Amino acid sequence: MRRSVETQYAHCHDAGDLALLRDLIAEMRPDFRPDFERSLGGNRLIIGNIFIMRRDIFDHYSALLFPLLAAVHRRRQPEGRSAYQRRYIGFLAERIFSAYVMGDLMREQFSGPEVTHRTILNIGRSDVTAANPLRLARMVAKGQIGLRDLTGTLRNRYKNAGSGAL
Repeated sequence: MRRSVETQYAHCHDAGDLALLRDLIAEMRPDFRPDFERSLGGNRLIIGNIFIMRRDIFDHYSALLFPLLAAVHRRRQPEGRSAYQRRYIGFLAERIFSAYVMGDLMREQFSGPEVTHRTILNIGRSDVTAANPLRLARMVAKGQIGLRDLTGTLRNRYKNAGSGAL
């Protein structure tokens, strides 16, 4: 990103949500605060809330994540927000996950966790028919998507090309 995680959040979402989360982290999980603050000032963000991890790390992360999100939800409700912005809990979870994965809290608790990033190919209804097969094939060659993703996308593209429906 060209801007900090904090600036990006304020630009795209309700900055009050992030401010509340920051306060709650200071109150509920001061041990996580340095990681979170460092992450907000940086420009790396892991989006999608998709991960594969060992069960012990998942339990540790869940013990951090869910009490914080529940506390935010009790104080800031989704009513009055657009359908997109009602996903604010997920947007905040992405910031927590980024700080957790890139910070010290996880590494201090567990020895040698390996973090590997993978590209997420987000294909919506219109994207499937508009997807460039050559671009998708290059993504397979680079290991960014699996061959099954490519063949499934192309199969759907050509199967539904004449019907106009997906």
